[in-house]
Amino acid sequence: MEILQVLTYASGVVFVVVFAVKLLRYLTMPMHVRWELYPVPHEGKPWGGSFYEEVDHWKKERHKDYFAQYKFMIPEILFIRALYEDNRPMWYWTFPFHMGLYLSIGGLVFLVIGAFLPDPGFVASRKYLASLLTFGTSPQLSALQIINLLLFIGFWAYFPFTHMTHMVSKYFMWDKVKWDDSPNVGDPGMDSKIAKYLAYPVTWSAVHVGAEGGKKSWADVATANPWQEEEMEDK
Repeated sequence: MEILQVLTYASGVVFVVVFAVKLLRYLTMPMHVRWELYPVPHEGKPWGGSFYEEVDHWKKERHKDYFAQYKFMIPEILFIRALYEDNRPMWYWTFPFHMGLYLSIGGLVFLVIGAFLPDPGFVASRKYLASLLTFGTSPQLSALQIINLLLFIGFWAYFPFTHMTHMVSKYFMWDKVKWDDSPNVGDPGMDSKIAKYLAYPVTWSAVHVGAEGGKKSWADVATANPWQEEEMEDK
């Protein structure tokens, strides 16, 4: 096995292991607080609200359109629509990079397929990929092809250590929170998590909610009535 093949395998192992560790961390993180994330895109409320604002919302039957969220998610993922609308100058720089990354991944998929079929192009690349998949002998590569390969595998080994992993974390940190608005109507597992998280102290100052720098829990803050407290103080 040649050094280039060893480096390529090592790059793949680093990418998979580090990405898996990050993914596991995302899966085990506490739930998000949703109250500051409205409007919910697919609710269709003219004021940008949510069905959670309706009286006794948990008692009402919901006919949720499960495809509605994808009408928002797909344009956002492919074209970064929110950034286009909110920060156009940054979008001009960000969109080409993302689209290039999508095309690179798509090209790699076709390259894997081409490694096993009669493909007229990318002969050296296909042979090299085939050698990796079959643990065979690496083909002869030119100096330019070697440089290109080193840059490619170096990028994929570096990738999971950067914020570019938001391609996955964005689902847990944003998409799932913003679009998954199904109410909790008595899930024991969810209830136990919520009870645990509500007991956490609010360690930031948060003067506007009366957190008092860690003296109160999230349950205290969520159930407090600051206007009533102000009235009592006035009296």
